[in-house]
Amino acid sequence: MTSEIDLLRQALKKHEQASRLKKINEELYQHLTGSIYYILKYAEKHGISLPQKEALLRMIEKADFIIDQFAKPSTESKQDKDYRQGNRTWFKVLSN
Repeated sequence: MTSEIDLLRQALKKHEQASRLKKINEELYQHLTGSIYYILKYAEKHGISLPQKEALLRMIEKADFIIDQFAKPSTESKQDKDYRQGNRTWFKVLSN
């Protein structure tokens, strides 16, 4: 029979794994959106037509939606909130 302490240890281990995966997802989100933003701005600056621009914008929108599913307003840092709000702002600008 598993003791309560063992159950608590298992629960703590699962929580730590979930927290680690959440952090990895957030970092991937930042890299993805940053890379796409760079491509879009570079193309705009140098007059390069991107045939899949709308697909890139949808990727950002989808990534933003997914990361919102992980975010808890009470635990999210101000820096993360500001980063995501900035993404939404330039997403709207680039969509036009």
